[in-house]
Amino acid sequence: MEEATGGTLKKLDLPLALTHRPTDHDLGSSWKTVPGEVIFVATDFAGILLYVLLDTIPGWRSRADEDWETGGGFLWAHPTPGATLAEADELAHQGLFVEAIHLLLLYS
Repeated sequence: MEEATGGTLKKLDLPLALTHRPTDHDLGSSWKTVPGEVIFVATDFAGILLYVLLDTIPGWRSRADEDWETGGGFLWAHPTPGATLAEADELAHQGLFVEAIHLLLLYS
């Protein structure tokens, strides 16, 4: 197998190694000159800042509505059992059986 490979390489005049002259970019980038401790401190600081911000983001999105705090929304409005059953029946007549069952389970 090696003889066949070697013969093919010689026959086709294929190079065995790529020639490359080093350039300034090959010798090192600017990141290699920064001490590891500086990168470590910078990533730690960024991680702590991200952790603090992630804890405060839910507070930014909170609503100031009175309904939100008192529970006047859809999930807290408890309809009468008859109204729930009528709405579930209507969903079942439309062929939406899964939605009807979920409605009944939600308010049971």
